[in-house]
Amino acid sequence: MSPRPQDRIFYDFNYYNNVNAASNVYNRSPIKNMEAYRHMFGFEKTFDEGRGSFGMRLPIDTLTADGTARGVQTPTTTATGNLSLFAKYILKQNTKTGSLVSVGLAVTPPTAPGRFAGAPYVFGINNTSFQPFLGYIFNFGDFYIQGFSAFDFTSSARDVTLMFNDVGIGYYAYRANDPNSFLTAIVPTFEAHVNSPFTHRDWKNRYDVVGSADVVNLTYGLNFQLQRTAIFSTALVTPVTGPRPFDAELAVFLNIFYGRSRSGRIPIQPPPSL
Repeated sequence: MSPRPQDRIFYDFNYYNNVNAASNVYNRSPIKNMEAYRHMFGFEKTFDEGRGSFGMRLPIDTLTADGTARGVQTPTTTATGNLSLFAKYILKQNTKTGSLVSVGLAVTPPTAPGRFAGAPYVFGINNTSFQPFLGYIFNFGDFYIQGFSAFDFTSSARDVTLMFNDVGIGYYAYRANDPNSFLTAIVPTFEAHVNSPFTHRDWKNRYDVVGSADVVNLTYGLNFQLQRTAIFSTALVTPVTGPRPFDAELAVFLNIFYGRSRSGRIPIQPPPSL
């Protein structure tokens, strides 16, 4: 995602290694070596001369695991996730520098199975979530800062209410002099992402399946801008607080632009937040 409304179609892939290992050990769960795979497909379309946009995204999730006790079955399962609808709108922007502040809302109804990837050996609560957010981009020559703050409210008090804060910095290490070059920019980036639960904060409560801890993730990413057509991004994500929700995450993103974004009427810099 980017705080800027854009015309794009996109594909994301995320791999999570050793999911919930610490909490599984604490809860004496007969499950280990959980690995999650997520494929995300979506699109975004601008309106009002590019000041706003709407879109949707649909994940396809796969979960694998090993059982640690006799009779514990851990089949590999795949299922679609919840379909999300989102909208963004620019509150203020500097057209010369590309800096801006925007607001938005994502709504995710429970269109998927209640358990992640439909796996019978994991718990889950599935209801409608509402995520209002504030995003920003500040450009300083070849440097930029971008990020967002968001709340995640759900339609059930049985689920956790969260706040997300993300800030990233990036630098254009390479810009092609020829705009017709295939590779027009290389942009390394670093981000810090914080998940803060407001409710269900006791992750050690074995009777609360949504008990959550504060989580801080660090992201090390590299973006490749391909003409005005696409941005290919890859990143490594590592949690630095415990209990860690996973040991490491590999992320790969592809954004393909069309309409106002491809024609240059909407900037595609900086690359999307990882």
